Amino acid sequence: MMPELNRESYIYKTKQAWKVNSFMQSSISVLAIVCMIMPLFFESLAMPSFVVAGGVIAFIGLLIRFSIRCPICKSYWYLRSAKSLSFRNTETWLSEQKKCPVCGASGEELSPRKTQ
Repeated sequence: MMPELNRESYIYKTKQAWKVNSFMQSSISVLAIVCMIMPLFFESLAMPSFVVAGGVIAFIGLLIRFSIRCPICKSYWYLRSAKSLSFRNTETWLSEQKKCPVCGASGEELSPRKTQ
């Protein structure tokens, strides 16, 4: 299970916390599995179309994860961490980042400026 994101994490500040939400990812996975095994229980359903639908849903779940990136320098964080860390460490690494490891942006650049 992924550690709780705090308001100081860069992913939270850049409004990308929903992309690593374990409930959302689990829902996508369950939906993909249900689509793939549904024809086994109901003979009237077309097997290839449900398997393809399940594959598409699973692929969308991966795309959501891999779309986590810095809005300033556009570096892809999940891809960067997945290359060198295990899955469990990737989740922890994403939740602990306070700034972009590539450009050093802290997220303050994205917040609306206060008017005087």
